Amino acid sequence: MTQPHVSGPFASRSPSSSTRYVLALVIGAQLGALSVTARVQAQSSTTSAQPGLTLFRGSGTSPYRPDPHSAEWIAWERPRIELYPERESPYPFVRSDRDPVRLEVMGGVNAPLGIELTLRLAILQHLLLTASAGVVTFGGAARDVAAGYVSAEAADSALLVDGALVLRVGLGVRIVEGLEIVGGYASLHRELTVRSDFLSLLGVTSVTSAEGRVTLGAVWAELGYTFTILDHFLARPAIGVMHVVDASATLTNTSVSDNEAATLVRAATTVETYSEQYGTSPTLSVTLGYRF
Repeated sequence: MTQPHVSGPFASRSPSSSTRYVLALVIGAQLGALSVTARVQAQSSTTSAQPGLTLFRGSGTSPYRPDPHSAEWIAWERPRIELYPERESPYPFVRSDRDPVRLEVMGGVNAPLGIELTLRLAILQHLLLTASAGVVTFGGAARDVAAGYVSAEAADSALLVDGALVLRVGLGVRIVEGLEIVGGYASLHRELTVRSDFLSLLGVTSVTSAEGRVTLGAVWAELGYTFTILDHFLARPAIGVMHVVDASATLTNTSVSDNEAATLVRAATTVETYSEQYGTSPTLSVTLGYRF
């Protein structure tokens, strides 16, 4: 019997060896596919929880697998991993504004109060928590401005808080990028020795000096705009208003008579009245700072 003529890559092989060669190719392909699938699954499990990494499963939305011979099957079987940076910047040290909490340290001038240091927390880019401490340095200037509108006694009352410690806390909101509305409560406290020239303005003429203590509580609000430079450096002008809602003043001298002591008490009450009646003032501040 004539043997059939076999050409091609299996011409020199017997049928059994050809079958083994085909089976080896099929098994090798299956092992390769399993290895690729295992690597993809391991990679997706380790990277899917990392921020900024997005795993794509192709365009198929059906819970059933598409036709194995279609391009959709290839896209479904071969997921790709793409890295999207949160923010592109030419400066490698610039952080993203998406950080949930940012600390800001600022210092500057707030008229008519004085110099102050402010700590701010910006939460979720919009909520602002502020705390500041400062010293009143513009009491004389405030007295000169008020002298044209109120009595001399009321204007001179501003000198009692010159040099006072100022503590402020506030809560605000960032409406849009940079534009902010902030408001809160302020406390001013000072202890001093009151001389006879000021006491005479309050109607006390028989006492040469007295120990004074003044505490003011005020509410304040301001509208400001924070300019950001390179994501870290800050410049913030603001305008606002402050209103005294509570005033406490004492004038004492242990070496005076009871009548003179009563006169000091009435003078302290006058200071409290002036502080609450004329204790409304516009504010203007300019601060510079750094955002961490």
